[in-house]
Amino acid sequence: MRLALAALSLLPGATVAQLPLAPRAPLVLDVRTQEEWDAGHISCAKRMPVQDDSSLIQAVKLLVGLDLTVPVVTYCHSGVRAGKAEEALKASGFTYVRNGGGYDIPPSNTAQLEQLCTPPTVPKVTIAPGVEMPMIVMGTGSGQKGDVVNATTLWLSRAGGTGIDTAHSYRDQDEIAQGLAATGALAQRSALFLETKIPCSKTYAEATANLNANLQQLAVASVDLTLIHFPCSGKDASTGNAQTWRAMEDFHSAGKSKAIGV
Repeated sequence: MRLALAALSLLPGATVAQLPLAPRAPLVLDVRTQEEWDAGHISCAKRMPVQDDSSLIQAVKLLVGLDLTVPVVTYCHSGVRAGKAEEALKASGFTYVRNGGGYDIPPSNTAQLEQLCTPPTVPKVTIAPGVEMPMIVMGTGSGQKGDVVNATTLWLSRAGGTGIDTAHSYRDQDEIAQGLAATGALAQRSALFLETKIPCSKTYAEATANLNANLQQLAVASVDLTLIHFPCSGKDASTGNAQTWRAMEDFHSAGKSKAIGV
């Protein structure tokens, strides 16, 4: 299964060149003639016959809105014309370009190329009734706060990511909120998985304040998963853990976190 952060995955077999990790689903270019195209082609491909390098480059740049980070896969009858197109696009500054080889040479290559038309997905695991967590999420807390807004934006808009992991102690939840706002991700809240954490607190009131602060900082009404970041220790550990967990249970009951844990 191809993962969201590997929109250009490693396809099986030796007929399609190994494809690099890239930030989004690829633009598939068929560089054959109209007659060859009419006889059969990849469902998501754009026909772009190779006439001369400059016209090819100009046309592809228009297709991607001048964004040279869009990954591109070329194919033709045998891979020769696709290879020339690959070289021209790389020389013009495109970051991710691969020669996909030939259409129907061998026949299995067609099926492998067709896989590129399937939107990348991330597998999920059920962690609570009705709550599915993506198995790959973006982790924050690196301390590089200046990068968090950009990282959130790239993760959601380029990598196809849907899950974000943060915490009260990371002090970057307001930056994540900025990234969420910039991408419009909250407009499809059900497709987004937000996980955050609170430290173990000595009192119920302190734990509740931290839980609500998470929501305020993230600028959301609820999250999908809240964890106790680390249990209390020392002589007051039992009391602190019990008070924090009671606050978590009430937070969950109020519909502010779909799932809770440690």
